[in-house]
Amino acid sequence: MSAAGIGGSYALSEAFRSDAQEAWKAEASQAARWLSATILGWLEESYAPLSGLAILFENSRHVTENEFLSATDTLDARATAFFLDARAVARPREDGSDWSIEFSDEPLGPLSPNTPLSKYPVILETIKVAIDRPGQVMLGPPLAGEDGSRYSPAALASYDTRGPLAVIGLINYDAMVQGLFDIHKPEGMGLQIRGIFQ
Repeated sequence: MSAAGIGGSYALSEAFRSDAQEAWKAEASQAARWLSATILGWLEESYAPLSGLAILFENSRHVTENEFLSATDTLDARATAFFLDARAVARPREDGSDWSIEFSDEPLGPLSPNTPLSKYPVILETIKVAIDRPGQVMLGPPLAGEDGSRYSPAALASYDTRGPLAVIGLINYDAMVQGLFDIHKPEGMGLQIRGIFQ
């Protein structure tokens, strides 16, 4: 009789454990879908300033550095989710050998006009892929900044009266992860142990 009671208790506890595990898996899957959708939405919104800058160049005869900087400030002010740390415009060199930064809102770092793009082959490769796929924002592989931050270049090919150009931005993954924690605080795990000694 006691063996049947133990067997029944074991079967019941296994059923509860199985149900709890399935409920946890469903909840984890739902949270993963929500987080993925949030990140994709933020990326799309972060790409918007690149499109705005491309439109500026496509519809102007000559864009000055002041107009470029003013446009980046205006686009930043209107963004609701913003994870672009820097924006720049690159053009092919006159000899056609490579690309260089013409304007940037970053005085130092990878997108500075004083930094050769050959020092950051990931950015240069992203530009070349964007040129092969005009009208599409291309997201490059991650790279680490000097301060340890993680970025990916995003590039959009465009043109103006002077010829082809690429609008580039650096997506800051660390800021994006912090944003997720700011709006979706993990609840953690609770564990209760009750021991009975007889």
